[in-house]
This record gives sequence, structure tokens and C-alpha cells, in this order.
Amino acid sequence: MSRGDDLVAGLVAGDVADPDAAANDLLDEFLDGYPLEYLRDLIRSDSEPAQRAAAWIASELGDRVGPVLEDVSTLLRSPVRYARFFALDAVLVGATPAQGRLIAEAIGGLADGDAAVRWKTLRFLARASAEQLAAGVPYLPDEPLRVLTAWLNGDPEPADVAARLASDDPRQRQFAAAAAARLAARDTAPLTTASASADTEISSFAKDEIELLSVRRRR
Repeated sequence: MSRGDDLVAGLVAGDVADPDAAANDLLDEFLDGYPLEYLRDLIRSDSEPAQRAAAWIASELGDRVGPVLEDVSTLLRSPVRYARFFALDAVLVGATPAQGRLIAEAIGGLADGDAAVRWKTLRFLARASAEQLAAGVPYLPDEPLRVLTAWLNGDPEPADVAARLASDDPRQRQFAAAAAARLAARDTAPLTTASASADTEISSFAKDEIELLSVRRRR
């Protein structure tokens, strides 16, 4: 067996001493040419260490993740929050407009039961390309969600974003926060408004985005 085979087998069996170190070593193996198809063994495993490793590795592969990206949809539905969290990064980096169903699954993370995954989904919406958002719209499960995603993709006006941040509808606030982040490169006012929201998930997301924008501007 190769080093990659050993690492995959250990993670699937859940018998590695340090799963995070094993995942890092396995990523190196994939980057050095170990066949990417073996990542599917981790994705399809019921082992939590395997699913955690699969999602993190997929998120680190960049556009190399393409051959196994459809399998990542399994991780978006994983009971392991860590796996759902990092699977969103893999979809963001790797999904093409031909993968609208997968993109729609990622957007569905807005309704996740875990706050960290909902935060990550907001970041997904803030970073997704116009082509990715457009591709996901037809596969979204309800008309309001399709309308809001199309609205987000339509370069909304700052005043409209600010109005939706004050909505009683939490979904409206989520999309408005993502829109504020998308607008921030040219107008930070909506993001500042979002940072003062009484909705703590929205304010926390906005504050994180403001800090990230500040870091980027200092570079």
C-alpha cells in the first residue's frame, strides 16, 4: 500500500492518532499526484474523522477539486458540522455554472441548524460569482428563495439593501447581509448598517466582513 492508501484507510477506520495531521498529510499526497478518486472513500465513509478530512481537503484543493466535486454534495448533508462548513468552500471554489443543483444545495445552508454553517453560507453568497448564483436559481426549492437569489445577483441598490436589513423576515436579512458584503468594495454603508443589526447573526457576519475588508486595505 502507498502512503496515501494508508492514510485513507486509517481515516476511514478512525484509528489514526491525529486525524488533522493525517488529513494534512493526505492533502500533500493528493497534491503530489495520489489519485483524487480516493477522496471519495472518505466522502462516502460514515466515519466522522473521514468526513472531516474529506471536507477540509476538498476545500484546500482549489480548482483541482473538480473531478470529485459532485460527491461533495454528500458532505453538504453530513451530520458533521465541520464537514458541512468546509464543503461550502469547495463548492465556492470549484463549482461551475453546469453544477447549478450543487450550488443550490450550498445556498440551502442558510437554513442549517448550526449557526457556524449559516455564517459560512452567508460568506458563500457574498463570494459566489454571478454565474454561480444564476446557475443555482432554477434548482432552489421555493419561489421566495429563487427571487431573493436573483435579487442578490442583480446588483441591488444600497438603499434597498438597508431596507431589507430591517425586515422582519430573517431570510430577507440574510440576503441583505450578503448583498452588503458584495457591495462593500465600493460602498461600505450597507455593511456598517448590517453590523448594527439587532439580529446577532447578521451583525456578527457584518463585523467579520468589515474586519476582513480592513485587513485587505492595509496590505
